[in-house]
Parts: sequence; C-alpha cells; structure tokens
Amino acid sequence: MRALATALLAVLVATTVGALGASPAGAAAAPLLWTDVMEVEFAPTTIGSASPPETVTFTNNGPAASGVALALEGSSAFRIELTTCQEALAATESCTARVRFNPTTGAMAHGAVVLSANGGSRRRISLVGRPETSSPLRVISTGMDFGPVPVGVLSDGRFVSITNTSSAATSLSLALPTVTGTGFAVSDNSCGATLAGFANCRVSYRFRPQTAGRHEVRSGLTVTVLGAPRTYPVTLRGHGGRAGAPVFSVNPTGLDFGPIAIGGRSFPQRISVTNTSSTPQTVRVERFSPLYEVGAGCSGQTLAPGVSCGFDLVAAPTELGLNAERHTAEVEVGGRSHPVPMDLSVTAVGNAPRLRVTPSWVDFGPAPLGSTPRVRTVRVTNTGTGLAVGPTVQSTPGTPLLAVTGSSCGATLPAGASCTLSVRYTPTAAGRVVRLFKVVAGSVGQSLLLWGGLRPGVEEAWVIHLLSTLLGRLPAGTEARDLAVAIEGGTTTRSAVATAMVTGEEYVTDLVQGFYIATLGRPGEAAGVAFWVAQIRERRRTVAQVVTSFYGSPEYFAGLGGGTKQTWVADVYRKLLGRPADAAGLEYWVDQVTASSRTRVAQRFYETPESRLTRVRAVLEPIGRAVTETEIAAWITRLVQIGDLALAAEVAASADAVRAAQDVER
Repeated sequence: MRALATALLAVLVATTVGALGASPAGAAAAPLLWTDVMEVEFAPTTIGSASPPETVTFTNNGPAASGVALALEGSSAFRIELTTCQEALAATESCTARVRFNPTTGAMAHGAVVLSANGGSRRRISLVGRPETSSPLRVISTGMDFGPVPVGVLSDGRFVSITNTSSAATSLSLALPTVTGTGFAVSDNSCGATLAGFANCRVSYRFRPQTAGRHEVRSGLTVTVLGAPRTYPVTLRGHGGRAGAPVFSVNPTGLDFGPIAIGGRSFPQRISVTNTSSTPQTVRVERFSPLYEVGAGCSGQTLAPGVSCGFDLVAAPTELGLNAERHTAEVEVGGRSHPVPMDLSVTAVGNAPRLRVTPSWVDFGPAPLGSTPRVRTVRVTNTGTGLAVGPTVQSTPGTPLLAVTGSSCGATLPAGASCTLSVRYTPTAAGRVVRLFKVVAGSVGQSLLLWGGLRPGVEEAWVIHLLSTLLGRLPAGTEARDLAVAIEGGTTTRSAVATAMVTGEEYVTDLVQGFYIATLGRPGEAAGVAFWVAQIRERRRTVAQVVTSFYGSPEYFAGLGGGTKQTWVADVYRKLLGRPADAAGLEYWVDQVTASSRTRVAQRFYETPESRLTRVRAVLEPIGRAVTETEIAAWITRLVQIGDLALAAEVAASADAVRAAQDVER
C-alpha cells in the first residue's frame, strides 16, 4: 500500500503558513480554538433541494475549558442542522457542526460557521455553495480555424460540443454568435431545449469565403441553464484562397505525432517547402496551432524556382485527447498569400500514470533442497491516465535465491497496457527466504514481495505485507513476529499497528519528502522536513493543511506552477484531480484566485467531490478486488469524517487488507 502515500502526495492540499523549509522563528503559541479546514465548498446542488451534509470540527487547544457560542453568518442558503458545540468545550476536546446548503436562486452563496470562546478566541470556517446551474455543462471548441478554403467553396465542418456532466437531464437555451455576411454559417445544431444526463450536443459551423484573404469573427456562445446565462468565447477563422495552381509544395502534407505526454515534446519532424513556380518566391510559415512549435530555417527565405528549404515541427500538447486540427503553411508572393494546407495531429496523454503489480506478493512455498527452480509470472499494468516510462525493477539487498529474471516491459507503458516480469525461486538453502523489489516507472512505483520456504501465519503475513507496502521495507529482525504475537495475544490490534505505521516518523517523512518533490521539484532539507513532520505527528496541522502550504507557496507558483494564474490552476488540476483543466473550469478557478488567494483555491480543489473520489479510489486500489459504488460512497463518508491518514490506516487494517496479504500467487 505504498500507493497510499503516492495517492496522498498527488492530491492533498490545505493552508499557506509562510516560508517553506524551516520552523518559523519566534512562532506564536497555538490558538485556543483550532479547525482542520478554513473553507468548505458544497457539492453543486439543484435549486430547491438540499446538499449532502458537511461536518466541520472545532478543537479547544487551550489549557482549560472555555465557554463557546456557535453562529452562522452570511447567506441564508446555509443551515446548521445538528451541533455538539454547546455552552462549554473542555481542553483538548472537539465539537462538530453539521451544515447543509439549500439554494433557492442561481447565485453563488457565501457564508461562514463561527465558533467564539471566552477571552476573545474566535474561529471561522467559510462556506461556499454553488447551485447546479453553474456546474453541469462543459463547453468545448474543437478548433474553429478552417484554414485556407478556395473562394466560393464550402469547407468541412467545425463544431462546439456541449456536454452534460451530471446524471440528471438539464434544460438549456443557446444564443449563437452573429455571423451573417462573414462567410461563416451554422450548418447544424443538435442542441434542443433539454440535454439528457451525460449526453452531448453540437453546434457545427462551415466556411464559404466570398473574397480572398483572411476572415475572422470574434464572438461568444451564450448558454443559459435555469435562468443563469454564461458566455463562452468563440473565434472563427479562415482564409479565402485564390484560384489557380499553388506556387509551392509542402512535403509531407500531413503528420501524426502519435502519443505525447502532457507537458512533453515530440522529436522534431522535418518539413520541406519547394518553390514550384517560375519566379523567385519568399516563404512565410505561420498560423500553426499552439500545440506545435515551428523551428527556424525556412520562414523569410527567398527561394529560386525549384529550390527548397526546410523547418522542424515539434508537438507539445497541453490537453488530453486527440488534438487534430487543419493548419496552414503560407508563402507570401508580392504581398499575396498562397496557402497550402497541412493536416497535423497528436494524441496527448495525461501525466498521471499509476502502476498495479499482480500479484504483489508471490509465495513460492516450501521446496526440496536442490530441486528445480520455480518460476512465476507477474503482470504490471498502468492503471492511470498517463504514459508510464519504463517500468524497471529495483531491489533491496537480499538473498540471491529470489530474483526477477526477465521482463517484457519496454521503454514506455501506455495507460491501460500491461507487461510481464518473470520471477524465480532457487531452493538451495533451508528455511524461509524473503526479498522485496520495487517496480518503478518514473515517479511512481509499486512493491513486489517474493517469498520462499514455509509461509508465516495470518497476522505475521499481514504485518510483513504492511511493512512492504506502507514503508517499502522488510521487517527488521523479529519485528513482524513480535507484532504478530502481540496481536494474537490481545495486547494490541491491527488498527493500532496500522495507525502507528501511518502516523510514524518513517511514513510521514516519506510523505513530506514527496510534497517537496511534487510541488517544488527538489528534496526537502533536513530542518524543513523535520519541521513539517513534527507539525503532522504532533497534530498541530493536518496533512491537508501542511501540503496546502506547498501549493500556496511562491516557490511552487514561480517554478512548477508556471508563474501565472492560468498555469498554476492547470497544474493544480493535473496534480489534485489527475486530469487537465477544461476551458470553463480553468476560467472559473483563475477568477477565484483573483478574487481570493491561491491557498483558498487549492483548499477548495481538495474539498471537491471529484478530489475525494480520486483519493478514495487510490487508497482502495491495493486491496486487490473490485469495489462497488456503494462501498466507495461509504469510504468517501469516512474520509470526510476522519481525514486522509486515518482513512489510510483504516483501509490497511481492514479485512480486505488481511485477505490481500493471504491471497498470493503460489
């Protein structure tokens, strides 16, 4: 279950607390009242209905009991339906308030739950509610550049896609861009008054230029849902070409760059341009999509008849899916352009691979000394959304009797693909032998434990499995047997053992180092790591609050965050939700950063239902069986109630985890 740490690393966020890397000098004592979160955003809720409840927790960190008073501020769309925050709160004790969101209009709602204590201490948790009208529709343009089209000729279609991302049917109305007399026209509109759940419709355009030269219309498509309009920018572009033969040729006329990881770059592809006319011509290469980078070497050159020049083209995708558009290379002759079309496509793959090794524990069992070596096959699958590099096998020092002897894995492993490893046990020595390997693909990995000889009991097998998956190591000395005896004798429990591992210095240090790598692109220095580990282990801050400090930091913003609000939001999408930002979502969250702060936006990402679902699925993946939607919903509820580390411990101590430690390949 070391994937638990990887999952937390990829998706956890909370509040900024100043400079990273060291304990703040002269830090003030902890406040009397403390909360685990600063803001709660409710799931998008249909107007007239109530949201699922959100529970907020307040803790008295002071040395003595204190009188308290709970209040609700802001929008009347929020209501407290149950609370344990009554007249007094004892030292170190906590109380809770259960809040619902009940929208009556399409407007965003803002409020707060406030707990006040004697002596002036006050803690405020902001509340944000979004009516369903702002969330279910996703509007995407496939690229509205029609490229060169001969005068009077009708082009192929380009379209805007509208998708209902909710399960319920949605009423909508459209106000289309005005394009009369521009050469552009709506050729088809499949959007009616209602869009079924998870369905999509299209508004298609075509281009018939009436004059030569460049044509462009900048307008907007307005979509109204339940009385709340929103306008999406739409730009239509095309070029009216002259009749007659072109004055140059392009070779090749099309390129498919294949799958490229988001943020990556393809190998350069060479494009040749030849002057096919009888007079010198000046080359101008322009208007390639931002998905492609054009190298020097051709544009601006004057070519004699029959002479060629070349330039390099590199694909650099930024969004998932097939980015296939029609683009143009142009030659300028005496102030007139003679465009030649090029068809370019690249399939962008996400940057969130995840490995599953099945089985993750191979038990060869006892074998007679000197008998024929036993060989098993292990399957490695990329269950994530991104292209995995590798995989390769790393091993800890151990007995040569257990080994990985072969691999069908190539240089890359696409999402959904699998490869195999051959593992072997050579029984030339008596007793039990065990060895831990790690299958690694870039920044992700999964443990593989090989066992030969007599098998341990249920509790010892579970402890060994826990150590290898949570901490990435084998037991030290009699560690596993000692813990197993304690569990069997009733002096401790699986839950206590799992909690001790998940909250121990070894696991939390690995987690914090992961935060440094993911957000700052570097290992943490000793003092900084020690500070953040202490914050988590002493329960001064939750894991969520610590990692938000990284996401909100200037170092992350200026580095891996890209230095702009747009690039920062896009990277947070990829890291916290495991997918690229859609256009509407990117616009919305950039506006939220402007209106509040990066820290608050990161926390709102963390509290979204999508983030919770992503984290729960990642934590449940190592239990090794299919999980029903009902079970996932129950685990999401537990996540909200107890937090990420406690959830990891609860899953690690579950009956499913014990079964996974027994359900091994023989």
